Amino acid sequence: MVLILGALVTLFLLVLLYRYMPRRIYFFGFLVLLVACSAVVHHIAAGSEGPRPMTEAERTALLHQQEIFSVWDGTYQKQIDELDRNWQWYHQILEEYKEGDIDTQTVYIRLNQLENDSQQAMAHAVALAPPKELDAPAYDLVASICQKTAEYAKDQYKTIALTRAACDPAQQKENSPGADSPALQAVMNRESPPALFIADELSQIHTLLATPKDEETE
Repeated sequence: MVLILGALVTLFLLVLLYRYMPRRIYFFGFLVLLVACSAVVHHIAAGSEGPRPMTEAERTALLHQQEIFSVWDGTYQKQIDELDRNWQWYHQILEEYKEGDIDTQTVYIRLNQLENDSQQAMAHAVALAPPKELDAPAYDLVASICQKTAEYAKDQYKTIALTRAACDPAQQKENSPGADSPALQAVMNRESPPALFIADELSQIHTLLATPKDEETE
């Protein structure tokens, strides 16, 4: 009711201004200014109201999406742990060889086993897929994580396989500890994959799936 009364008063004043203002161009300038001010006031008033509260149906749907992602993430973390474990073992083997703690034959045996483990980890990473029940754009972000992880696992396997081939005892002239360490270090430096960077995707997923309560506590 107040808004209607205000609009009527404003309209009455505009009519008076239009009729008695000596130059009509001033009137139109005033009108443009009034419209601009009204738009700004409306924008500020709309922003001050805050976001629309979630309905119960929307909250239930969001919680379901969170559960879907949480289940997938649990499986994903196991596979990340598998990749990390293989990579740490790889560096440990080369470090022990560099320090002269193990000979070439031992390095070859360990890298041969690690290559098999790495091949399994690569197969697991390649099989990664986003849950079909996950809605976009969270689905697309998870798909990006899967793709990056698969590429990382492939590069990791390639590095380990090439290092194992480089220390094949049949190709070595001597089997003493650390004898061929520089060559293996060169393979590692040349072939090691860049770090798996998925922080941006995870941050966006967290934002998408955060409930209003989660956002208030951050």
